[in-house]
Amino acid sequence: YEYTLEGSVSDAKVLTLKANVPVPMGGIDIDFIQAETPIAYYVAAIYKYNTNLAISVMGSSYGSTEDCKAVVKRASETTVDITLNGFGNLTGGGNMNLGDFTISGVNVEKADGGYTLSLGAFESDAESASGTTPITGESLEGTVTADGKAEITVAFKPGSMPMAITAVFTGNVNETSAQ
Repeated sequence: YEYTLEGSVSDAKVLTLKANVPVPMGGIDIDFIQAETPIAYYVAAIYKYNTNLAISVMGSSYGSTEDCKAVVKRASETTVDITLNGFGNLTGGGNMNLGDFTISGVNVEKADGGYTLSLGAFESDAESASGTTPITGESLEGTVTADGKAEITVAFKPGSMPMAITAVFTGNVNETSAQ
């Protein structure tokens, strides 16, 4: 395939290359980075296999769903942005009309057997068919194992809700790690 290649060499003689291949399937961007792989690359993925999203309020279950996913995108060398999806698919609890929302600037650190995710207070907006709901986040904690299994726990308040909702997401990055 034809492609474009851009690159530079820093004062420290570090080579950076970016290749853009416009086909197949809408194009592919490939980044070549000379150095250690930034830690955020190890957890950036779509966790969509063997998933579960469970919600509780003050310790009482508010429903769960297996029709969910977490999209983790690299934001910097040591941070990621996490979009949680599936709140509109909850069953076995109350009726939650909450859309997807993204938690930005989540810290990634190396840990035994994988990586930890952490963030204190945050703000976001949940987008749904009924409009936008502001999200006030209290915390995010999680782990991603070396074989691609994620567990993410988020405490947040949608709109003017006085008590926090706890959402626990679990899922795998690929089918083989789902076993």
